[in-house]
Amino acid sequence: MPGDHLPQPVGRRMVGRALVQQHGRAEDERPEDEPWNPEPFSWYFKQIGGGRIPVINYTGGTEISGGILCGNVLTHLRPCSFAGPVPGMAADVIDADGRSVRGEVGELVIRNPWPGMTRGFWGDKDRYLETYWSRFEDLWVHGGRHRGAG
Repeated sequence: MPGDHLPQPVGRRMVGRALVQQHGRAEDERPEDEPWNPEPFSWYFKQIGGGRIPVINYTGGTEISGGILCGNVLTHLRPCSFAGPVPGMAADVIDADGRSVRGEVGELVIRNPWPGMTRGFWGDKDRYLETYWSRFEDLWVHGGRHRGAG
């Protein structure tokens, strides 16, 4: 049966869990917390989305109360990519010296305060500052590697 062969795992979970069989609608299923590479992305688009339902990439986290980058259906959707920042997010990709980069891999950062921004971890503000704010002056560092839009 088409779609029975799952791609190899890439991270903590298998990309392309076929919950569509359980829910009956491809709109209900989306991959979460996984780095994409072309093989699982293509499999997911073809087998789960039937080659017609767009895969909307999204990255963010509970520590920021929402998203940083996402895809959308208004711009060209490229496999394994994001269209740009979520509205209200001053996201950027920087090199090891803190300079913006385009067309190369770097650190995902946020340059300005955002809606829902937290002020610290419950009972441990120092750990929050060390985790996200200590690497570059005035930049919140997500901790993920991304390719800057080229």
